[in-house]
Formats: sequence, structure tokens, C-alpha cells
Amino acid sequence: PEVTALAREAALNDPDPDIRKDVIFWLAESDAEGTLDVLADIYRNDKDEKVRAAAFWAIINNTEEEKALKLIRQFYQGAKTRDEKRNIAVIFSQFDSDEAADILMELLKKETDKELKRHMLIYLGQMDSEKAQEYLIQAMEKKLEK
Repeated sequence: PEVTALAREAALNDPDPDIRKDVIFWLAESDAEGTLDVLADIYRNDKDEKVRAAAFWAIINNTEEEKALKLIRQFYQGAKTRDEKRNIAVIFSQFDSDEAADILMELLKKETDKELKRHMLIYLGQMDSEKAQEYLIQAMEKKLEK
């Protein structure tokens, strides 16, 4: 079933943040088509940090892993602060998949902030992914060759 217009409206526009969080919970529990899009809209646009956090966690725990990973990559790319980027980057390590490792490695290669890069390497080390392990081994071997 599609996300109803009423649920979408409540999740995005109800003046009460507690109601918006409740709707996020119910959207997250449903497998309604369009749920991730609504949650992404909430994460990107809601002014209340607790509501945004609820939407973010609902996205992370969604069963559509591939789409969730793409959204989280977009959130990282749109993040404005080091802390926000670090808090988003750590989420990739929770997926323990080669797809998540690929995205984290891609972001690591493009990142210019050395402190963030250090954290991202730690997150790769926490993943149960052969790709992540191979990447770290190769990086260490290159470093030792110098």
C-alpha cells in the first residue's frame, strides 16, 4: 500500500513534533510504498532535531537497504559540519555489507578533512565486509612501503 496522503501530511506538517515522531514510527513499521521518500523529506526539512533524528533512524532500519544506503550517502554529501558528517558516516558500519563498504570507501577517497578520514577508516575496520578488510590491508601495505 502507498503512504496515504494523510500520513504524509501529518509527518511533514503537523505542528506537534510528538505527532510527527509518532507518524514516523508508524511509517517505519509499515512497508508502504513511498515511505523512504517521506522519511527523507522529513530528515532534510524538519526544523526539530528530534524529529529529524527519528526519521534518520527509521531510514537506517528500513528493509530497503539499497535505497536507504543511497539516501544516507546523499545526507553525508549534504552535511554541513564535521560532526554531522561523522555521525552519518558511522552508520555505514552498521550495515556490514559490501555495498555499504563501497559507499564509505568512495566517500573516504573524496573527503579532504583528515580527522573525518581517520574516523572513516575506523568505521571500515568495524565492518564485517571483505571489501572493507581488503581496502584496509591494501592501505596499510602502501603505508608500510613508504
